[in-house]
Amino acid sequence: MNNSKLKDLLGDVKELPPMPQVAVQVMGILDKDDFSFAELVSVISKDVSITASILKIANSPLFGSRVTINNLTQAISLLGIKNLKNIVVALSTRGMFESNKITIFEQKLWEHSVATAVYARIFALKFNRKMAEEAFIIALLHDIGQIVLSLFVEKYNNVKENVFGQHIDISLVEDEFIGTNHCLVGSLLLEEWGLPEIYCDVVLNHHNFQNSKYLDMAKIIYIANNKVKDHQFSISKKKDYSFDGLLSDMGYEQSEIEEVDISFMEIIKSEKDLLNV
Repeated sequence: MNNSKLKDLLGDVKELPPMPQVAVQVMGILDKDDFSFAELVSVISKDVSITASILKIANSPLFGSRVTINNLTQAISLLGIKNLKNIVVALSTRGMFESNKITIFEQKLWEHSVATAVYARIFALKFNRKMAEEAFIIALLHDIGQIVLSLFVEKYNNVKENVFGQHIDISLVEDEFIGTNHCLVGSLLLEEWGLPEIYCDVVLNHHNFQNSKYLDMAKIIYIANNKVKDHQFSISKKKDYSFDGLLSDMGYEQSEIEEVDISFMEIIKSEKDLLNV
């Protein structure tokens, strides 16, 4: 799907949001075979917000460092070059919000995204450790389509008014008012930005995991996206149609899920700064 087709899909959007500049620069550096670590640190450190968030994540119990991470060099070593690019992309989307346009909807949307990312990583660490790194990043990006629609499509105000705090399927309301939904828009935008196929696919199918080519990852994001609603991190209170009973059908014990819930709330309480736009 190319840029013009995505513009057509979004109708009155005159220009697609570009990938945030710091993410473009980081991707450009990492695409070089002989990239400079010092240059990488220099570029990231110029964005105070992203630097602070990376250090916060690196020091979080989520990533299990046994020593305090005091600088970007240490943080990058812990998180790994492979994950760094996508972490920067995910964190830099917060910069798409303009301070004068942030409403309670956008604040709650970012809170939901961060909460879903935290839950997804904890869940993956317990049940499928090899997916924990990417699960965190994909979950942080899973609702980027809502960010784009909220900031760039005026008719999306109708969607906000109808779904916020209600037991309503947001995708159905989106289709009714704007003729598309945040899953498709988010997937196409990530494709436009050149992110891996697994990101685009899982974002597209995060409400219908059974349609994904990456079923194990899609299940993790699907479960996290629904479970955080139990903790009031949501736009719409409605869970996906097939979610109730799904965890037991998959063979997860209630006691295991309760352990994940407890860990989730402990980390969320200690990492409140990440929840702010």
